[in-house]
Amino acid sequence: MDPDVKLQLTGVVIADREGLEYIRPFLNLNNVKIVNIDADNVESAIIKAVIYTKLESSKVHVLTAGIDYGKSIGVALLANSEIIYMNKHRSEKEVIQILKFFFSNIEAAKKIVRIGIPTAIIHRDFELFIDKLNKELPQGVVVELVSEYNTSKTITYEEVRSDKDSFAALNIAMKSCKIYEQK
Repeated sequence: MDPDVKLQLTGVVIADREGLEYIRPFLNLNNVKIVNIDADNVESAIIKAVIYTKLESSKVHVLTAGIDYGKSIGVALLANSEIIYMNKHRSEKEVIQILKFFFSNIEAAKKIVRIGIPTAIIHRDFELFIDKLNKELPQGVVVELVSEYNTSKTITYEEVRSDKDSFAALNIAMKSCKIYEQK
């Protein structure tokens, strides 16, 4: 390849120092967001790359999680109101690990977890889940309980094709009506 001709690259590059030194002569990196894996652990680098792909910058002001609790647990994560993760899970332990992963690796001025209160009477499993979540989440994460009334129907996103539980979790994350707060 002619060293005077550089390929134009856009997007996000995850590389270590040696990888960046290797690609720099061949690529124009002016329009690239670079995540140096040497500066962060692998998990943080992956999270930064996800944030870069969703936001114009890596600056997260508000990180919000929504949880639709039930047999299947819907989880949605928003960074500055942009969806960065949506899925449903059967395991409470898995949900807590995912939330810890994101909340520990993303710096944000405000971190919120909104949990929809099941429309049926609050049962013991739900209370135990909230207790576990409060113990496992990093310091400074605010847990809010919100009504999950109409969360499966209220907000529609044309581009979001998801299961009912994840969609309900997204709607819960976007609710602003606070019923309960524990720090």
